[in-house]
Amino acid sequence: MHKAHRSLGGIGGLRLLRKMTSLVATIVASLDAQCQVFHSFCIGRTTMVNQSPSIPHLTEQQQQIVAHTHGPALVYAVAGAGKTTAMVHRVARLVRDHVFAPERILLSSFNKAAVDDLGRALIPWPACRAVARCTLHGLGYRIVRFAAEQGVLPPLAEGALKANGEERHLVWAARDLARQRKTIPSAELDTLDEQDLLDFIGACKGNLSYPNLAAVPLPPAARTVASQAHAPPHLPWYLDLYALHEEVRHARGWLTFDDMLLLSWEALVCHPDLLARWQRRYDAVLVDEFQDVNLAQSELLDLLTRPHRNYMAIGDDDQTIYGFRGASMDFFRQFGDRYGATIYTMTDNFRCRASHVVLANRVIAQNRDRYPKTLVATRGFGGVTALRRAPDTLSMARHVVADCIAAQATGMLGRDMTILVRLGAQTPPLEQALIEAGLAYRIVGDMPFFRRREVGDLMAYVTLAEADALLRLGQQLDASQRAWFTATWQRVYNRPTRYMNRHLFQETLQAVCGHGRPLSDGLLELSERVNERMATTLSRLATLLIWLSEARNQLPAETLLSELDIRLDYQAFLRRSSGHEITGASAAANVTAFIQYARGKGDITDLQAHLAELEAEHQRLDEHAADAIDIRTIHKAKGLEWPVVLVPNCTAGIIPLGGDADLDEERRLLYVAITRAKEQLYLYAPVNNGGQGQISPFLAAAQVERTLTQVAEVGRLLASDPRTWSAAEALRLLRFPRETGQARSISHWWDAPAATRSQVVERLRVLVASVATHGATQRLGVRDDDLAPWVAAAPQRNHDATLAAPFPDLAALLTPTPTPPPSSKQPRTTVTHAAPYHVGDVVRHPKFGHGVVIAVEPQAIRERTEWYIKVDFRQRGVVKLNADIAPLER
Repeated sequence: MHKAHRSLGGIGGLRLLRKMTSLVATIVASLDAQCQVFHSFCIGRTTMVNQSPSIPHLTEQQQQIVAHTHGPALVYAVAGAGKTTAMVHRVARLVRDHVFAPERILLSSFNKAAVDDLGRALIPWPACRAVARCTLHGLGYRIVRFAAEQGVLPPLAEGALKANGEERHLVWAARDLARQRKTIPSAELDTLDEQDLLDFIGACKGNLSYPNLAAVPLPPAARTVASQAHAPPHLPWYLDLYALHEEVRHARGWLTFDDMLLLSWEALVCHPDLLARWQRRYDAVLVDEFQDVNLAQSELLDLLTRPHRNYMAIGDDDQTIYGFRGASMDFFRQFGDRYGATIYTMTDNFRCRASHVVLANRVIAQNRDRYPKTLVATRGFGGVTALRRAPDTLSMARHVVADCIAAQATGMLGRDMTILVRLGAQTPPLEQALIEAGLAYRIVGDMPFFRRREVGDLMAYVTLAEADALLRLGQQLDASQRAWFTATWQRVYNRPTRYMNRHLFQETLQAVCGHGRPLSDGLLELSERVNERMATTLSRLATLLIWLSEARNQLPAETLLSELDIRLDYQAFLRRSSGHEITGASAAANVTAFIQYARGKGDITDLQAHLAELEAEHQRLDEHAADAIDIRTIHKAKGLEWPVVLVPNCTAGIIPLGGDADLDEERRLLYVAITRAKEQLYLYAPVNNGGQGQISPFLAAAQVERTLTQVAEVGRLLASDPRTWSAAEALRLLRFPRETGQARSISHWWDAPAATRSQVVERLRVLVASVATHGATQRLGVRDDDLAPWVAAAPQRNHDATLAAPFPDLAALLTPTPTPPPSSKQPRTTVTHAAPYHVGDVVRHPKFGHGVVIAVEPQAIRERTEWYIKVDFRQRGVVKLNADIAPLER
């Protein structure tokens, strides 16, 4: 600056220098103001936090993470904990203090949205612009591309990286090879679910599972990590298609999404020079959403951080919901032991209201295999959490729409709301109700139910039967009808699997389109010229079409579709043809939902007209899609938030899903759904046709209604004059922080005027002293530390004499409630053995199939106890059974 001053010369130079200095000061002040706004936005109101002069606007939990400099660290960060804020402040400090050069710091995550959030959060720090940011897949792609350029891996074709839609070309080519080589039955290839196969291959690659491990030149150490892939037991030929898929991919020089991980790991473990080169790129690595990583990602990061282990993993084991995709919270939970990491915990939730937080805590606390932590509410007792019951799913859907309309009336936009479903099959009644109300909606990652494949397959059979009926009446198909028939027949001739080859398909097609004969006649004629097994198959299909053509105008649509499903054994086929149980169950659930949706819609012709109307109205509403209500599965809501969250079908059999679903993961799904809400959360529980409630056992175990009542009462009491409280109300308020794990919420985040806080605390002091004086502390469940969080929030005493007045109903509170003497007529209820089942257990009955335990009740029989359970069976509904003798298995 001194040299610059001299070169400017004289008074003019001084004036210019002062202007430049003033401008620099203005820019610095502006940047500082932007940082202040940004900090406040990220973590909310923090006036109650003891702030550090060097790191303003951060909680002490966040400051610990920011202060971590070297070595491995594991951060357990609950939903909405402001982890992005902590991460970027840590990076900014490391750069500011010259611990690491910005370009030698890597910020990464499982998903792109998290990486984008980190990038936006770093904007206020220009010095951090060079910090490397990419997803773990993106990191793998950089390594693979570099390895190919160096000749370590085979060269990649131009535009080698293929999106999911383009990956299907590999499946088609692999299927063609299988046909040529006759390695897989043709009918299996005809009914192949391409996306299901791609999901299988993706899960294999994410877990470093090869189609032929023996043929891969891996070093010995790497072979202890990689594995041989195994096909689903009922789909053994998936492994052959996986191998053919890879053969085609290698030949074309293509790269799929999942190859970014497997091939980058493979390149590094096989080529030490390449590994050393990439290890020298980064001196510090921070990975967000670590609970979602799979084996390939975990091992890739292990290799890159091996020289320094300046490696921080941030995540939440309570939000591990991608087990079906190969993710495992074990990589996150074992990180501390694997690397000897320092462990930090972030529990403050800056997203949700108190009712959301307390309910979420009580739900997730039921999981035993988790790192113990409790969400802490920081945003007070406003907002809404409501449980809505309805007599059926259509009424439930109308409740959902009514709540959407009510939210709009308060100024919420469509894009401020999301409807979170466990399965896509839940959307038909919701879509109908939204369309009827004229509300635009968007289904993320799926299509409207009336366009889904399973619905289309059933309706294709109906339209084939219509064509069959026309031809039987002597009418001929015109050119457009023939084209339509060709596409429809090609779609379903092997769905479900019939092992009809291409020759039989062409012969039946020629009979209809070339000779104008009914398809059923063509099938019967062919049945006389084929082997016995195929003859039976063709005859059954012909009989089905004849029955369907006659019944379509005689039976209600629901009855017709249900019978068609049974005759085709269609749902069983969908389950068999999927490589993952939940995928198959979801497809089958679409069929069940469609059949239920058809109820009350007239015959099949009426239903077709209704679906056409829905299609037209949906297209009209698409014009307003910019402000559409968001519908998505809970899986697709991970990492996101909305002011209004609506969760339908909070019932046994949906949450948790029946079958062999992982109950802990199902419970984590509900936890994720609850913690997406910023202001309003609505949970809906329709009842079954028998009129019995089937609320989710997770909510039942969390005592949802009692919990919401408790939080609402605390909010009401804190907003009222403490002088008006009864002794019982004050007692419930006193114990609330301990009973709900919200002591920190009161001591750090209770956002009320100082005078109000001191009044509340003084009144609670009076209660505690009165209870102690009368020796009722233990009987009323008052503990020595119950007053501590309240006093921490208002340490100054309030000497207002009116606050020191005794509670007028204290005597009633202190008087023990007399216990009635046991009646000689009542049997003794001595429990002679523990309950054999618990709420939420998934069981199987030889007659009723899979079910979920929704209630467990003891019943005294003379001097012993028998346990009775209520089980919600997917096929039968709720059944009460004697748990000690019922033929159940877990």
